[in-house]
Amino acid sequence: MKKIVFAIAIIILTPTLAVLAGVATVDGVDTVTNTLTINTGGESHFKVDNEGPHNKKTYKVDNFTSIMVNGLKGTLAEITPGMKVNVTIGMDRDIAASISAFGAPPAPLATATPAKLLTGVSAPLALGRAITEEKIVSLTSDSITVGEDGANRLNAYKITKYTEITVDSKKVEFTALRVGMKVLVKVGSERDTLDAIDARD
Repeated sequence: MKKIVFAIAIIILTPTLAVLAGVATVDGVDTVTNTLTINTGGESHFKVDNEGPHNKKTYKVDNFTSIMVNGLKGTLAEITPGMKVNVTIGMDRDIAASISAFGAPPAPLATATPAKLLTGVSAPLALGRAITEEKIVSLTSDSITVGEDGANRLNAYKITKYTEITVDSKKVEFTALRVGMKVLVKVGSERDTLDAIDARD
């Protein structure tokens, strides 16, 4: 008789868990109020016990809530909108007893940025045939001599009216260039002329 009474007491005192019958989508996560909002998309089969269908529901998350993210123990902060989720509730229907989230929301489309081959090279200059970073060694009215740091070899190039010249990516006249400036040069079809110069002040 005592064994029967003891068994009945266990059944009465043990909280029952209600598993949501379906997979929902995470609609929102608030790590300040520790809440998780899910959206079922209006699926009629998604029910909590016999309460009927739900489209959106917010659950509190406490220290006793078990959280799994992609099969591993996780935290509420690791759950993001768009993930799929299964939520289990206990006697308090507003608190999630366990959360199992999986998948990841679609990654945002990458925004195209201008291509850069070397630091400080604008896209138009980067499309040239040969680009090197050097310093201006000397200047004449129609030529420029440049050389790499630590290198003994110098390169002299002719400047034509078609040579595009910029300083800090701003278009300038050839007279704005000074000895000692770092430059990126784009060699033209003729190896002794330049199509473009990009100097840094």
